[in-house]
Amino acid sequence: MKIFFNVSLLLLILFSAGKIFPQSAEYYFLKGVEFLEDENFNQALIYFDLSIEKDPELVEAYNNRGIVKDKLENYEGALKDFNKAVQLNSEYPEIFFNRGSVLEKLGDQKGALEDYNTAINIDRLYAKAYLNRGGIKNEIGDYQGALEDLDFVISVHYELSQAYWNRAISKEKLNNLIGAIDDISKVIDMNPEYAEAYFYRAKLEIVSGDKENACKDLQKAYEMNYEEALELINSNCK
Repeated sequence: MKIFFNVSLLLLILFSAGKIFPQSAEYYFLKGVEFLEDENFNQALIYFDLSIEKDPELVEAYNNRGIVKDKLENYEGALKDFNKAVQLNSEYPEIFFNRGSVLEKLGDQKGALEDYNTAINIDRLYAKAYLNRGGIKNEIGDYQGALEDLDFVISVHYELSQAYWNRAISKEKLNNLIGAIDDISKVIDMNPEYAEAYFYRAKLEIVSGDKENACKDLQKAYEMNYEEALELINSNCK
């Protein structure tokens, strides 16, 4: 979650204008946001609790408290907050996205997929929801559906390395090895110290018959302490 303003300055402005008061739900909410942005999650939790005590229907407070609980790995608690937020406002795509992310962590792929679908139905340009939905589609074997989602993500966020990684998986499963190698190459361009990407590209290159480049990638991965590369080096690069 990204906040594009200085919370302390905003509080000062609102105080001066008589728009917000100390110990109000809004005050506690904004203080919670400030601590959330600073990644002080325990303090943020305290202020979102206070905000909800003052206004039990402040949907943003439930959403942000769910985000905090997710960061603290209290996934069941986060799910309860996102459920409450959905009850209060079912037109906010971010809530469905957040709940979907937590459901994934709890192993509920079906529920997560439904939430990402809902988020996309509300906002057809919600790239993060397409990215996560594409990841789930890969996991459940819907590689063509995943490819379509990830194509869209890359069309609007061409610099997002996770989208290229996930799309490489889709292409590999659809037997488009050249396309998969191209996508992993883009991941490496963006993250040149990502050892696993060199290892993955090497495996694709071995299958495609390009052992020369595969061995270069395996050596690079091994030099980055990616120990799994050694077995493939021994079996393919003599």
